[in-house]
Amino acid sequence: MNYRRTVLAAALGFAAMSTLATLPAWSWDNADDDAGRETRHARRADRIEARLERLAERLQIQPEQQAAWTAYAQTVRSVFGEPHARPPENADAATLLRFRAERAAEHAQKLNRLADATQTLQQALSPEQRETLNEVLRRGMGRHGHFRGHKRG
Repeated sequence: MNYRRTVLAAALGFAAMSTLATLPAWSWDNADDDAGRETRHARRADRIEARLERLAERLQIQPEQQAAWTAYAQTVRSVFGEPHARPPENADAATLLRFRAERAAEHAQKLNRLADATQTLQQALSPEQRETLNEVLRRGMGRHGHFRGHKRG
């Protein structure tokens, strides 16, 4: 039952994103939006830092694990902290869809980098810490990389 709901939600989300990507009415280069984009980027960076701090506390990172943790945290920052690219302002529908496909491929590459960093971190953790990390990431990663298991901060 949950699987069917997940597949349906993913399909609806993809359809909505594909539809929105083809709408020409939005101006991506609006100068008024630049300040808002910077503010959103700063808030995202703050949320990432808060989540990393909570995860480090929950894992109880030891001094000998600090190098692995620092590398993992830096990868998380680079994967989730980069602002989203914008499509060309007057792109046609096919160009917009290709743009979205390129962003999806880039996202897949970022997730592979994050998986590699997570594997390196796991190797430095104790069995108890690994189980905690698995639990947090298994149940805690929601849409867009948000940790559902943590309070928003």
